Amino acid sequence: MIIKPPSIPPKVLLLEAVLRRIAISHPKRQMLEETHGKRYWGFRGEQSLQYYLDFLLPRQPRIFYALRLPCNNHRFQIDLLIVFPQVAFLIEVKHWAGMLKIEPGSHVIQLIEDKKNVYSCPLDQANHQAFQLRQWLKTNGFSLPIDSLVVLSNQKASIENPRDLPPKIIRPPKLLNYLQTSLKKYENLSQIKLEQHQLSDLSIRLMEDHQDEIAPPLEYYGLSKYDIANGVVCPSCGCLPMSRLNRQWQCNSCHMTCKEAHVQALKDYVLLFGRYATNKQIRNFLQVDRYLAKRLMQKMNCQSSGIKKGVKYDLMSL
Repeated sequence: MIIKPPSIPPKVLLLEAVLRRIAISHPKRQMLEETHGKRYWGFRGEQSLQYYLDFLLPRQPRIFYALRLPCNNHRFQIDLLIVFPQVAFLIEVKHWAGMLKIEPGSHVIQLIEDKKNVYSCPLDQANHQAFQLRQWLKTNGFSLPIDSLVVLSNQKASIENPRDLPPKIIRPPKLLNYLQTSLKKYENLSQIKLEQHQLSDLSIRLMEDHQDEIAPPLEYYGLSKYDIANGVVCPSCGCLPMSRLNRQWQCNSCHMTCKEAHVQALKDYVLLFGRYATNKQIRNFLQVDRYLAKRLMQKMNCQSSGIKKGVKYDLMSL
C-alpha cells in the first residue's frame, strides 16, 4: 500500500523551469544541467524500485517515498520507507553512474567521464537516518525495529570491488530477496508487532509530520530575474516567446498553436518567483496586455485579493 507515492522533487521542477528560460550560452547553464540530471535521475532511481516492491503486495506493507521528518530542530529525508508490522526498512537510494569503488565505513570513489568524485559512505548516511527515525518513533509513542540499507539503483554502473560490498549495500534485483529474508528473521525473533490500527496511526502521524522540500531561490544558483527570459514557451520546440493570435498561442519558430500554453508559463512563474503575482507581473512575464492578463486569470478561476492595482492572484492552484 503506497501511502506517499514518488513525486518529482521541487528542486528538479525549479531547475527545469530555469533551463527552459536561460540562454543556451549562459555561463551557468552546464552546471545547472548537470545538477538537474543528478537530481532527476536520483528521483527516477527511487521510482524504479517500485517494480520490485509490487511483489510484496500480498503482505501489504505501508510504503512512503521521500519523507522529510523533524528531529532535534532539523529535518531529515528518507528516500524510501517500507513499514511492516514487525520492522521498518529504511532505504537510501543512490543512482551513481560510472565506475564505483566502495570502501565500507569510509567513502565511495566514482570515476565517470574522466572525472573523479568522492562521496561519504551511503551506509553511514542510512544508519544516521535510522537513528533519527528511532528518535522520531520514540517521541511519537511508537516502537519498531529499523533495518537500514542502501540500494545502488543505476544498474548500468560498474562496481570495482563487488565481492567487498557489505550485505546492506545491494543492487535492485536483490532488493526483494533482502526484504523477504530479513522479514522472516524479524518475524521469528521480534516480540514487537504493530496491529493494523497502530500501522494506520503511524501512517497518519508520518504524513502529518512530513514537510515537502522547498525549492531554493534563484540566488542559490547565482541567478537573478534578469537571467530569466519572459514569455510563453512553445510546448513543441521549446522556443519563446509564443505570440497570441486569435485566442491561442502560436510559435514563431515551428508554428505550432496551443490554447493553454500559458498555463505552464504561469507554473514556471510560481517556481521561479512565488505563488502570488499582480496583473503587471503576469503581463510582463507572459508578454501580454493588462486586459488579456486579467481575462486569463478569470478564466482559470485564480483567487485574488486586494483592490485596483494592488490586486494579487494566487497561482498555486494551477
